[in-house]
Amino acid sequence: MNLFFSKRKYTDKKIIKALLDGNSEQNKCLYFLYKKQFPITSRYITQNNGTTEEAKEVFHATMTIFYEQVKNKQFEAKEHEPTVANLIQMIAQTIWHSKLPATPTANSNNNHKKMNKSTFKKVQIAIEQYEQTNMLLGILDGLGEDCKKILTYYFYKGWSIPMITRAMGSKNPHNMRNKKSKCHQRLKDLIKNNSSIRPLLDVRQEI
Repeated sequence: MNLFFSKRKYTDKKIIKALLDGNSEQNKCLYFLYKKQFPITSRYITQNNGTTEEAKEVFHATMTIFYEQVKNKQFEAKEHEPTVANLIQMIAQTIWHSKLPATPTANSNNNHKKMNKSTFKKVQIAIEQYEQTNMLLGILDGLGEDCKKILTYYFYKGWSIPMITRAMGSKNPHNMRNKKSKCHQRLKDLIKNNSSIRPLLDVRQEI
């Protein structure tokens, strides 16, 4: 099966369509991108003071961000946009250099030039949101399983109280609203001094 996938070729348009449709081609496309793009990312990172394990972590984050960019239609492989391959490498390199001292390399600068300012700004914002969300989800672990689920549904998935009530196996939205408020307050107490995560809580208004 791996041999079959490795021989399969996908155009940028086909990749975007498969990810948007979520059909049977989606996993094949993602595997295709992994086979094609991970070696490039790994080589870049190991040549810039990183390890293979760090390259794996960066590539996982990269593909998560790329997937979200496509699903949210912030990247559609239009003529004025970079190719899928260039976007993936741009995201990976930007993530990697955000972890290093401020010493951008010529390779990084050259890759930045392949993107217009608007696309590059979207990449930066997407990376910041990804990192903030990961920090928030890490903090949620300390609130207990129920609170973690409720607040993940609320903040990360944007679900309404009735939707959360059903997902939690409850029949009383009023009680769920109260429980969400208590969990929310506990979360605020935990992160009140963390300015990088606090904006995530301000994005959604109380339902």
